[in-house]
Amino acid sequence: MITPLEKAIYETAHGYKGGVPALAKAMNTYGGTLQNKCDPRMEGHRLNMFEALSMMLITGDHRILYAMAQETGHACQVLGDFENCDDMELLDLALNLNAKRGELDQEIRDALADRRITHAEKLAIRERIQAIIRALLELFERNEMTHEWRYYRDGKAWLCKVQKKKRTIVWMSAWKGFMKATVYVPLKHMDGVYALPISDETKERFRRTKDVGQSKPCLFEVRNQKVLKDLDTVMQFKIRTK
Repeated sequence: MITPLEKAIYETAHGYKGGVPALAKAMNTYGGTLQNKCDPRMEGHRLNMFEALSMMLITGDHRILYAMAQETGHACQVLGDFENCDDMELLDLALNLNAKRGELDQEIRDALADRRITHAEKLAIRERIQAIIRALLELFERNEMTHEWRYYRDGKAWLCKVQKKKRTIVWMSAWKGFMKATVYVPLKHMDGVYALPISDETKERFRRTKDVGQSKPCLFEVRNQKVLKDLDTVMQFKIRTK
């Protein structure tokens, strides 16, 4: 029985323009050797990792990668090109996740309205999901942060914990129409927060917020781009302080 990986290798090689001979030439290898390595029936011949990578780079076909991920219980995600996108633009993308998620939910509801999902609807849903994931991955990677969504039974809610080197920097939660982002700052550092170049309105909101133990919850309700600069400033302050 042919495995998904063997099928992916075979189809990648034979789907290349000119077939295996043209691909072998582009890879600077012998056609007969590559033919055998891509034939599932030739059990004594197998591609090595570098050859598989070369095939994907030359053909632009990544089905080998997807097959390997599937067989190891993982998934692949195409990363976006954010080279000319600054941190604030990325933060805007990530923290508007709730709005995008609402649009995604609506697209899924529309698609299910007639109890069938067309190919076009499936592609639209997948693209929106991938766009959200790409923005989040890039934002967290730039700040060397990791994130994890988890359901907390005590609060009966899904929360996202964003960490940098195992230190929690931001707690995020999704609400109808907006997102909440909370940065818990030790009370001993709050004078430093009030000295930051953030709006007076933001500072006053922090002062009115009830302390939690020895920390002040610096809460942001992200409904538009206006609060993003203050959030980023406080987040970076939390990263710098011990």
